Amino acid sequence: LRKNNKKWNNDFKWCFNNLSTTKKNIHFFNVTGNIAQSKVVGEILKKNDLPIDKTAIVLADENLLLPTLHSLPEKINHVNITMGYPLSGNSVQDFWIGLFQLHEKYITNNNSFYFKDLLKILQHPFLNIFIEKTAKYPEIAIEIKEQNLVFISSKKLQQLFEKRQLKLPKIFNEWNNISSTIDAIKSYISEIRTYNKLSDIENELLFIYYKIFNQLSQLIIEHKMVVKDFKTLRFIFTQVVSRITLPFYGEPLRGIQLMGILETRTLDFENIILTSVNEDVLPTGKSQNSFIPNDIKRSFNLPNYQEKDSIFAYHFYRLIQKAKNVYLLYNSNSSGLKTAEPSRFITQLKNELPKANVNIKFTEQIVQGNVEIQSSNTIEIPNTPEIIEVLKKRAEHGLSPSALNTYINCPLDFYYKYVLGMKESNDVEEHIEISSFGTVIHEVLEIFYQPFIDKNITKNDLGELYKKVETAVLIAFENLFQKNSLKIGKNLLTVEVIKQFISKFLASEIAFLEKNELTIKALEKKNKIHLTINNEKHYLNGTIDRIDSTKKTNRIIDYKTGLVEHKDLKINDLEEVTTNPKYAKAFQVLFYALLEKENLTGNTQAGIISFKKLSNGFIPLNINGNKFITPQLLDEFEIQLKKLITKIFNPNGGFVHNTESKYCDFCENP
Repeated sequence: LRKNNKKWNNDFKWCFNNLSTTKKNIHFFNVTGNIAQSKVVGEILKKNDLPIDKTAIVLADENLLLPTLHSLPEKINHVNITMGYPLSGNSVQDFWIGLFQLHEKYITNNNSFYFKDLLKILQHPFLNIFIEKTAKYPEIAIEIKEQNLVFISSKKLQQLFEKRQLKLPKIFNEWNNISSTIDAIKSYISEIRTYNKLSDIENELLFIYYKIFNQLSQLIIEHKMVVKDFKTLRFIFTQVVSRITLPFYGEPLRGIQLMGILETRTLDFENIILTSVNEDVLPTGKSQNSFIPNDIKRSFNLPNYQEKDSIFAYHFYRLIQKAKNVYLLYNSNSSGLKTAEPSRFITQLKNELPKANVNIKFTEQIVQGNVEIQSSNTIEIPNTPEIIEVLKKRAEHGLSPSALNTYINCPLDFYYKYVLGMKESNDVEEHIEISSFGTVIHEVLEIFYQPFIDKNITKNDLGELYKKVETAVLIAFENLFQKNSLKIGKNLLTVEVIKQFISKFLASEIAFLEKNELTIKALEKKNKIHLTINNEKHYLNGTIDRIDSTKKTNRIIDYKTGLVEHKDLKINDLEEVTTNPKYAKAFQVLFYALLEKENLTGNTQAGIISFKKLSNGFIPLNINGNKFITPQLLDEFEIQLKKLITKIFNPNGGFVHNTESKYCDFCENP
């Protein structure tokens, strides 16, 4: 238009310039955060009492539609949305993408579903949309976790559904070809849409997705498109969805207007609230979906990004021409490589407009997110009769050393675990974790040494066991993991490490037999005793890994897969064992010694064998230089233990977080 006007030398009679002649209030809002702009929009509408029928909210970034709708004041009863809601990026698209990925990996994993992809679908609301019919779907997810199934065959999945008298949805059937896949998805969408509890938006989304899959089916048939795998289908599906928006229909003459920048053409409003006035949003930047380079475009006078910038500049300045109050919001929070820079239009307004119009009034405000600093007051749970009753029931079953150590470490953590019974949720153990690492070592050693209880072990016996390490480790692991998962990746390395641990342990035992005799007295021995405190019985229980004897000494042994040093079992003051978390390992072996008090004969030691440092051998408990367990020592420990238990059951006491503790599972977010 400018070029033609100049060429014809004929001023357009219909031009006007309210920017330089009318009075305006222009407010700039520097907002920290993208979504925070939606909150500011709501605050502007609340504080300024703008007339709804003369106000427009313009979203340069259409992804702010839903946050903005949720941020509108309650007094706004009617909203006319004149823009499309992007189809991509919502939970429904996430469901279809997850389904494609599930079947993609099904083929690569020897016709087995990968647990992460399967759980994602099983726990997705669009599979659980029929609440009455699929209330047992979460049970299937729980069983997969409990059985530690990393890869699940179609047959196994069928069994999991039939066990709960559920029909396996068609979307889990083997996808033989692309056409049958699309038909299965369309059938499932039709089934979902019969459910009358869907919202209007959900219903509309599903209808559009149905049309997309129908369109894909027609394209493949009509144009003989060669789509050989699901990865290609997923790519085409994603491309199609990225270009589609969900249209909204409303009453244009009623309520506040909410629109995108392109929808403002030819419309004037008294009050304008414009969000995302940032570079690369308004204007959109240099990116263009074109294979033609800019140099060639210039040579042939084809439109390029400069024309695109000019169009957005026109829309921006035309929009604020007749507005009396203009609120421009921009994000100032940079993330990653993306810098949040105010739009060039804001700089132009600040520098050029005051020179042309003295009636322009600018205000600028920096808006930061409200950060609440939590009070440093520690949470304290007072002991109540109800809590005491729970503790008594637990004490009837027996207090374990791990439970008491938890209390010593952090009373509040003890409350969460042993009073409320809170536990970490089970998850599929794809890779061997530390807990399973220890379990396997304990299980293998128990199987190895079981035949030698009350017998002298010889070097030849241990030599025979040495040959069976590989087989025994694999058998122990197969009780926890699927066989195939132990042959690759991190699990294979972990299995080899455990083999090395057990082999080195047996080698150290053989070296020990060079100078000593060894008799196994008990393995994984479960003991339960009671202490009488204030005329009430409090039971203690625990499982001792191993009790053995040499010519000179009886030994109570606890296996540890982690690192244990001599200093961890060296104590100067017995009282610290029940008060200082630092001595948790010493507390545990002393606790085991107390469980065996009635059976102690001769010289007895209690200690640890650390698989992380087998060169240390058996590390005995050392109290003030004494490495032997005596009846007097156990009597003193019993006194300290009674003090600890009395403190736990004190009706006037409570459970408070130990601020010096580093290992609280629940205290981080109580």
